[in-house]
Amino acid sequence: MKQFLSLIIGFLMVGVIVSTGLISARHSKQIRSNLEASQPLRQLELFFFQPGGERLMRPITITLSIMNGQRGRQSFTSGSSKASVRDGRHLVSLGEGEPTIRLQIAGDGRSFSDTVTIFKVGQDLTVYPIFLAPVVDETPRGVGRFRPGTASIDERVSAGARSKFEAALVLAEQRRFGPALEEFTRSLLIEPRFPAAVNQIGLLFNQQGRIEEAVAAFTQAVTYNDKSINSYLNLGVSLNRLGRYGESIAVLSTLLETNPQVTRVRIPLAEALLQSQQWDAAVEMIVPALTDLASLPAELQSESRYILARAAFREERYRAAVRELTLALTSPGSWTNSPAAWLLLGMSHYELKQDREAEEALFKSLELGGRSMVEARYRLGQLFFRQNSLEKAARELELFLRDVEPGPNPMLMREVRTLQAKVRSTPTKTQAPQQQ
Repeated sequence: MKQFLSLIIGFLMVGVIVSTGLISARHSKQIRSNLEASQPLRQLELFFFQPGGERLMRPITITLSIMNGQRGRQSFTSGSSKASVRDGRHLVSLGEGEPTIRLQIAGDGRSFSDTVTIFKVGQDLTVYPIFLAPVVDETPRGVGRFRPGTASIDERVSAGARSKFEAALVLAEQRRFGPALEEFTRSLLIEPRFPAAVNQIGLLFNQQGRIEEAVAAFTQAVTYNDKSINSYLNLGVSLNRLGRYGESIAVLSTLLETNPQVTRVRIPLAEALLQSQQWDAAVEMIVPALTDLASLPAELQSESRYILARAAFREERYRAAVRELTLALTSPGSWTNSPAAWLLLGMSHYELKQDREAEEALFKSLELGGRSMVEARYRLGQLFFRQNSLEKAARELELFLRDVEPGPNPMLMREVRTLQAKVRSTPTKTQAPQQQ
């Protein structure tokens, strides 16, 4: 009996052990998943650089927030909303998704000023450089004279930094943003005063549409003593893209004064002047560039002509606008597919009452630019109304109102509404007037 009971107890114990094993197997995957979910999936290294290129090594306090569209906004804290950075490096723990980080650093008024950086963290981003803003009064005003043939990598750069830089160039060519940014940053960790690396980081940001970040990088590049003409030029172009035309004019004017032989500076400077309503100054700036076409790539030649055409259109010199636009659009390069240039060409033909050419150019603008060229719909509405093609005019105006972005130019919206009312109230040719 004792042996029998031992067998029964042993069997029951085995059964308990086996049963426990089955429960563990069933829930182990969920347990592992819960554990992984409770831990950060990845980390981002931030490295801080002072104006002039030196790595920031003294303690600073930063305020850092992580914004994720799926989880709302949450602040990164180490017991508070602030964190201390002691050696120029800070590690940020990230969860799922592609969050946006907002970083704020109070300036000391001597070596750097208040800095606010906002950037999105893609899945491939593991390292990010923070360039602290220069103190305004100490921002260099001079620009080093350009020396043709100067090497893009300074001969003084160490082999280790050079190796990282060259690897980053290959990654950038492959459009691998995160790895390229990491290699460029690590080249700066070896050689903090490496102008070519900082300039390339700015170009990398520009390629990704991160224009604010590009401006920070190019601003950092021009704080070096051995300043690069390309960094100043890139800074001006990036400021134009942000609509900060006054700052762009200041940067590019200084560059041109110091290097009058560099014709390509005139094009973005003329653009900034044009956008600032300084029409005559823009034309004066661009004309010398067209007298030195041999020094300009085809793209810049076409851009120069486009700027001249815009100035001519404003002055109601529509034939001159058509001439410059035709030259720009028939030159080699990407300007052949510029929807903005085709739109302006259509508007110029319209003013000259060249309806067939106007219609072709406006539809070409829509074909190339889609909804971004919604103004072409309004211009087609004007054209068809003038031709008494009321159904076509009504359709184009309806498409304009469908596609236009919120908060457009109020004056343009009033013009569209006024034209729409005229279209609706105008009798068609087949519609007989009512007898009194």
